[in-house]
Order: sequence, then structure tokens, then C-alpha cells
Amino acid sequence: MNLHKGLPTIQFVATAPEHRGRGLASNLIRLALDRLRPHHAWVTLAVTCGVPAERLYQKLGFQGGPVVGDLILEE
Repeated sequence: MNLHKGLPTIQFVATAPEHRGRGLASNLIRLALDRLRPHHAWVTLAVTCGVPAERLYQKLGFQGGPVVGDLILEE
């Protein structure tokens, strides 16, 4: 968890492919939310748009927000 513009932000949540589908990411995010909610009215989640995990985040109550930006490195 980091602060981004004064809001706690969950970022860099990942599950190794061989361990997906076991609820590990869900449990980790729920634990973070359980600890943050008593102290913060808002919690943000940094996520790469278009990834399958977006469904998980929506199930956990996150809603779409502003896109921060896209960074592309071309060779």
C-alpha cells in the first residue's frame, strides 16, 4: 500500500499462474481493505486496464476511475 494523492492505493498485486484460481489475490485484497477501511474513507487500486483481473476487482467493490496514463517504450 502506498499513498497516491493522499489516498491509500493498493498496487502490484499478482498471483503466479500455477496458483491462480485459489482465491489468494482476493484474500490478500480483502485483508488490505479490512485494515484500511477503519482509517480511510477511500481506497484506490492501481491496475493495468484490460486485464482479466479487472473482474475480480469489480467483485470486490472497486469501480472504474480516471486513467492515470499509458507509458510506452518504443525501440
